[in-house]
Amino acid sequence: MDSSIARFIVHPAVILIVALGVQAASDRERDVVFTNVRVFDGIRVLPPTTVAVSHGAIASIGRTPATSDAVRVDGSGTTLLPGFIDAHVHVSGRREALQDAARFGVTAVVDLFERLPPRMQALRRTLATEAEYAEADYFSAGAGATVKGGHACCSEGQPTIAEPSEAEAFVRDRVAEGSEYIKIIIEHGFPGKPLPTLDPATVRALIATAHRHGRLAIVHATAPEDARVAIEGGADGLAHLWVSSRGRPGDDEQLIALIKAHHVFVIPTLTMLEALTSGAGSAALLADQKLAPFLTERAKANLNPARAGSLTDPLGTAYENVRRLHRAGVRILAGTDAPNAGVEYGISLHRELELLAAAGLPPIDVLRAATSSIAVTLRLPGHGRIVAGAPADLVLVKGDPTRDILATRDIIGIWKNGRQLDRQPPGRR
Repeated sequence: MDSSIARFIVHPAVILIVALGVQAASDRERDVVFTNVRVFDGIRVLPPTTVAVSHGAIASIGRTPATSDAVRVDGSGTTLLPGFIDAHVHVSGRREALQDAARFGVTAVVDLFERLPPRMQALRRTLATEAEYAEADYFSAGAGATVKGGHACCSEGQPTIAEPSEAEAFVRDRVAEGSEYIKIIIEHGFPGKPLPTLDPATVRALIATAHRHGRLAIVHATAPEDARVAIEGGADGLAHLWVSSRGRPGDDEQLIALIKAHHVFVIPTLTMLEALTSGAGSAALLADQKLAPFLTERAKANLNPARAGSLTDPLGTAYENVRRLHRAGVRILAGTDAPNAGVEYGISLHRELELLAAAGLPPIDVLRAATSSIAVTLRLPGHGRIVAGAPADLVLVKGDPTRDILATRDIIGIWKNGRQLDRQPPGRR
């Protein structure tokens, strides 16, 4: 028997989802009932049960509704998960980025730097007036705080900050523009390529002002000493794992103890570190036939392994530091830093999950890091959970990713606000 035919027989949900994909859009909007489906609800695993979706939201769990016109999906042998969240991307005003993310089950993204606030505002106006279900929800820190000539500077019209007295105006402007977070950049550059950066007093002033305005302060700091400045200044989170090779012996253990004591969260962006080291990760994604067919040509070009950087190998130490952070009880959030060279929207989050598992996190903790932990930490109500009343942002996969994290790639179907996505990229529909 042909293996593809056998696969359909073993997994009846696949047959139904394929059928749904060729039906009219109105059919994709119908209520859905998943039966006999294992559920990871964002925190824990539920044994095979029934999940009913109605009018774009989770109607019930464990109860079969009386409605007779709902699409029914037999979930035997599958797992239903909340839509994933990427805690660190850069959208640059591109709506296509949100659509690219959604095709891989990433139904919300957090943009941690937008150089030009008008671009963020224009995207939000478009999203509000031209609602499209097949794209990730968008949250943003807006323009990050950096000095003129410093890291991530400078585009014409990009705001910068030079001293503590400017913190109030800088933060007030970001809040007025609609930024949900305040991003702060401490980056002295690399050996041979020094950069001006924010001084500790300005960092402290920015963090304190962000908190007065009800915003989380998330800091880019790639050197241990800069991470320490951020943490001691009251930062809520680190946007990256620091690069240990730039520190001194013993820095890592001391820094992790400080992170734990101050209840700081960390977004390791291991995928980005890997891409700066070699092209292994992007090559693996391009070769993965469960994922690669859904890439656009632009995304394929960005994942080209030849675009990888040249950091000396930090990954062994990075893995060890992620293990230490997890053992210490530090909250770890999954983020990719897409679309840096070798890192791409949506698809690279699956690589990030793989690398977090390789670093020693149990698969269920990896899944939490990409769903409920982000939703709670970054204040995204309605995301990252499968609970009654929540928006029906769902990913159905074959197998059990709470045991094998690679099962997140074997996607049967994706639903955004209760509607099934057409995963084919533009030009192939």
